[in-house]
Amino acid sequence: MKVKFSDVNIPLLKKKGLTCVDMHVHTNYSDAMITPEQAIKKAAKLGCGIGIMDHNKIGASLKVVKNKKGVLVIPGLEINTAQKKDVLVYFYNVSEMKEFHKKYVKPKLPVCLQTSKVNFDEIIEITKDYNCIVGAAHPCASLHKNLKKFGEVHNIKPVTSKMCFFEVLNANLFRKNNLEAIAWAKKENKAFTSGSDAHTVDTIGKAVTCANADNVDDFLDEILAKRNSVVGTETSCFRKSLAVMAIIEKNIETLGNLLR
Repeated sequence: MKVKFSDVNIPLLKKKGLTCVDMHVHTNYSDAMITPEQAIKKAAKLGCGIGIMDHNKIGASLKVVKNKKGVLVIPGLEINTAQKKDVLVYFYNVSEMKEFHKKYVKPKLPVCLQTSKVNFDEIIEITKDYNCIVGAAHPCASLHKNLKKFGEVHNIKPVTSKMCFFEVLNANLFRKNNLEAIAWAKKENKAFTSGSDAHTVDTIGKAVTCANADNVDDFLDEILAKRNSVVGTETSCFRKSLAVMAIIEKNIETLGNLLR
């Protein structure tokens, strides 16, 4: 598995026989400013595939999985768990994604967008009964999303051992967060994935997962076999907003302590 921090040159990568997929794109079905149609149009223009990973929802993914522009769409969703640790699940087929969502996600829809009633360990265990690959979204992200720091307090080894991959290059993070994720993934012998975590059209394709495959089954199999690579770079404007959010959250925490 290779990681390359650079601007994504999809035509060059395609010349090498690789299919590129931005495996983490959000739409207005959750918290983004992108319609499913805009996501497909941008992906077609770039020449890459996409994985629409809306928070706890699959409507947009279902809408575009069979599109007229020939864009490869990996069916999936991002599950925001009760522990505020996010899980990415990619399915080999749409029917199993629909069944999984109906049985285990929809009945526990979030009390707010980023926090559902689905337990982190429970959802990992359930996925073993489906044709899918499951892993950690931005495992070394800042604030409460950091799975690695959570694991230093709680025993999550039995859970992470069942994960297929870690998302090691997320364009919305700082470089230090991604480097930490790469190191952790290597230590835990996890496959690598990458995605822009796009919430606006212009950031789609900023980070991609590449594999010698031209369909969903083969693409996911290449990830499982650790024969894929990841390429991309962080999006500065979003990273600045994350820094501001960190400052705000810290101030709120400090104020709360003072008021106790």
